[in-house]
Amino acid sequence: MNKEDYLRTEIRDGYQVSVTRKKVWLCELEMATWFCNVCEKYGLNYFLIGGSAIGAVRHNGFIPWDDDIDVLMPRPDYDRLLEKKDIDFSSLPNHLKICSWKDGTLKFPFIKLVDKRTKISTEFYDDDLNVNGIWIDVFPIDGNPNDSKETDKIYKKSLKLRKLIFLKIAKIGKGKNLFKRIAKPVVIKCLSVISSEKICEKID
Repeated sequence: MNKEDYLRTEIRDGYQVSVTRKKVWLCELEMATWFCNVCEKYGLNYFLIGGSAIGAVRHNGFIPWDDDIDVLMPRPDYDRLLEKKDIDFSSLPNHLKICSWKDGTLKFPFIKLVDKRTKISTEFYDDDLNVNGIWIDVFPIDGNPNDSKETDKIYKKSLKLRKLIFLKIAKIGKGKNLFKRIAKPVVIKCLSVISSEKICEKID
């Protein structure tokens, strides 16, 4: 199928997929192609997770109402990519950027591959603090302790820290209810003394 035919509104599994969503998919597929080529070249292990994996198996592509790609990498492979160890990134197109908390270009404890040519805005997060281009997410996977209680403790701690990150980049004046809209500026002000990098480091 050529690009012109692909970029048409269509009905998939009873859901109307717009041209705009198709354009987002196409952009993400181009990023994923570059990412996969680098991983194959340097022996980096990776696989799709969540809705991306479901879409690939059940829909032979994206879930019709989904619009992102999530990738998981074993920690050693993820660290090689994050720290750019023995990997030549000269093939990275000028319009793509690898963002991470370690170089200060991201407020989250994982990697985003971002298309700088694009511009998006989210309802509840500050565009100046959040990545505002189309992206694919790359997450590390770590082993868990054999003790289920210890695993549960680590998960709950990580969840609390992730909530802090989302609060730090939240839009003031936005919220699902009046209380959240009123309380959010106070909470964000209190959290300003803690850097996102420190929170990401604790999660990582």
